[in-house]
Amino acid sequence: MESLTEEELEWIVWGEHVDFKEITKKEIDDQGRWSVYCSRVVQHTPTGNYYRLSWSEGATEYQDPDLNPTLTQVYPKEITTTIYTTDAVVTA
Repeated sequence: MESLTEEELEWIVWGEHVDFKEITKKEIDDQGRWSVYCSRVVQHTPTGNYYRLSWSEGATEYQDPDLNPTLTQVYPKEITTTIYTTDAVVTA
């Protein structure tokens, strides 16, 4: 994939780039006094490749938005998880 401009990366952040679709919802990865660091996984529809999109947002309405978005290619990996619950399982 060719290099994207800062403006195109911002379009992906806001879900407005026609070549990328959202795979996961926005997650907050970290938070500081002035910034909130977010990410989501998107898919480049022409190639089918997956990317983690990372950016920062102002922590208050007074912070100027300086998204500084980056894309890193990622790959899907299925993981099985065991959870423990209080629901009783009855066996015969």
